[in-house]
Amino acid sequence: MKQEIANAFYDDDITFEELKDLVGHEESANFRLLKEPLTDKFADEVAEELADP
Repeated sequence: MKQEIANAFYDDDITFEELKDLVGHEESANFRLLKEPLTDKFADEVAEELADP
């Protein structure tokens, strides 16, 4: 089930916020890392999100 949700996110069928509501904060951040190219700005944004419960 999570893989189907992740695929919907990767295909832009659902937003990051929708993904977070479906699989939780930490898992959605992991899926987002896999989708986005790793840049310093992006890494900082994900670090901030993971620090925010």
